[in-house]
Amino acid sequence: MMDQIIFLATHYFQQFYYSWNYMFMGVGELTIILVFGIPIVAILGGVLITIVKILKSDGRGPGQLSAEEARTLQEMRRGLDRMERRVEALETILTDRNGRR
Repeated sequence: MMDQIIFLATHYFQQFYYSWNYMFMGVGELTIILVFGIPIVAILGGVLITIVKILKSDGRGPGQLSAEEARTLQEMRRGLDRMERRVEALETILTDRNGRR
């Protein structure tokens, strides 16, 4: 009877010991996780961010603008064209004034 108790006690102790050792990592396992795990998480995070950006783009491909963005750019282009004509006119006025002196 005592042999059975000792056997069971050592058996349960061994099971506890092995499970306790598996619960905590050694330096080797921790190094492997840090060396491979962190880059993998970073890559997966980048892929996830890219997927979210693609889904938020409203089905437009790269370089395609919405109607509102296109209108705004056209207005800016017209304003720049008017400004360019004004600057040219001012340059003409200034060169004419300097030529008369």
